[in-house]
Amino acid sequence: MPENLRDVLGTRVVVLDGAIGTEIYSRGVFINRSYDELNLENPDLVQAVHADYVAAGAEILTTNTFGANRIRLTAFGLEDKTQDMVAAGVRLARRAAGKRVWVGGSIGPTGARLSPLGQLSPGQASSAFKEQAEVLAEEGVDLFILETFTNTKELWQAFRAARRVSPDLPILACLSFHYDLEGSRLQGPDPAEAARTIAGWGADALGVNCSNGPKAALEVLEAMATVTDLPLAAQPNAGLPQEVEGRTLYMAGPEYMAEYARRFVQKGATLVGGCCGTSPATIREIRSFVRSVSPVARSEPAASEERIPVEQSLAPVPAKERSAFAEKLLSGEFCVSVELDPPRGLDPERSLRGAAYLKEQGIDVITNESRVAYMG
Repeated sequence: MPENLRDVLGTRVVVLDGAIGTEIYSRGVFINRSYDELNLENPDLVQAVHADYVAAGAEILTTNTFGANRIRLTAFGLEDKTQDMVAAGVRLARRAAGKRVWVGGSIGPTGARLSPLGQLSPGQASSAFKEQAEVLAEEGVDLFILETFTNTKELWQAFRAARRVSPDLPILACLSFHYDLEGSRLQGPDPAEAARTIAGWGADALGVNCSNGPKAALEVLEAMATVTDLPLAAQPNAGLPQEVEGRTLYMAGPEYMAEYARRFVQKGATLVGGCCGTSPATIREIRSFVRSVSPVARSEPAASEERIPVEQSLAPVPAKERSAFAEKLLSGEFCVSVELDPPRGLDPERSLRGAAYLKEQGIDVITNESRVAYMG
């Protein structure tokens, strides 16, 4: 069996695998289906991808369970197969890993927006992540890999679920950041602030994956390295996808990605790999490039936030109990809405008086163009 992973994290460079989804796509599976279901429907294909990454030199295989949570699978009508998909995903990776490669249990976002911006409560998200993490742990993964989250709120739900399931398994928590062509961040929190937050939870390692490619990932990594001494991971996309003759292709080649992997290590990363658009050929080049590089000594980071107890959580709240409006709507009762013009100028007093009057008259909800205010 490989070394104890906790003893290795941060002491030497560990090479992770590359993309699962785009590699499956490149082998002829179209994108109009659940790739997680392939663990059951086409296990030979999934295991072949894992085996190719092992042959390329990956030291950690990522299970094909990124989207295997009950909420995301509902869109395919596959939510009742969640546990079977996750269990099969671990077994396929473990079979390919043998006794010399670690297996990381992949947990990705739910695909739904958390309230108040969306309809998914934090408790519901945490319950879905917990179900997934329980099967991953039961099947014997060596660590949890929380990947491609775009905000710390949903990442926290996944983290606390995984930690409750297994206090002992290491957790690698990664965020995805997106930038425009001018370098302005379009999505995701401030990298340094996010790193402080995740470190405060008690994660074993943190980092960046997916995103706009290796250049953006390097900038994120540099910011994270200034605020935490935790092991850092970098697993970027192979650049931005391009449409070429009806196919979606990633244009950054293996050597280009491998050169950036070496830069990641020089900036403090000890876990390097790839995300969308990377392949076994990419990992082979990365393994070759980072052999000559040792982890750098990092300067003392700024003090991180106080560690947050995992027990601080919210139980799932049934939809009907979230507001009087939700209870009425989901009970099939007729609801009344009124559009209220926004205030002109800086004084909202008149609009507030109007909203109060409407509530007194029994109006359930007021709208303002695309905005909605519930009166319950």
